[in-house]
Amino acid sequence: MGTAVIKGIELKKSGNQTNDFRKLFSIPENSWTAWSNFMEEKYYLKSGEVRFLGRIEKNDVEKMKLNYEEIMNCFEEELSGIEIKFEYEDVFGNKQKTYKRLFVPRQK
Repeated sequence: MGTAVIKGIELKKSGNQTNDFRKLFSIPENSWTAWSNFMEEKYYLKSGEVRFLGRIEKNDVEKMKLNYEEIMNCFEEELSGIEIKFEYEDVFGNKQKTYKRLFVPRQK
């Protein structure tokens, strides 16, 4: 498939919906290196392009004098139960199957 036109985005946990991925976590906002804050009506994603919902990098966390291990443990625990849903179409306006994902607890 070519470029996807993302027309609808849902990020939610425990019934709380947001357009800012960071808001789904209790992690301090200054821990995040990058994140997605979906404010536009539509987004274009080229074939093979990657867009991160959120990224936390060790060097950045340590510069903020935060404990990286604690932040990542919290992230892993709180990721469980997050639901994401993307509604999209191709550049010709053909609606595609909705992408949905529910994060479940990681097996230990």
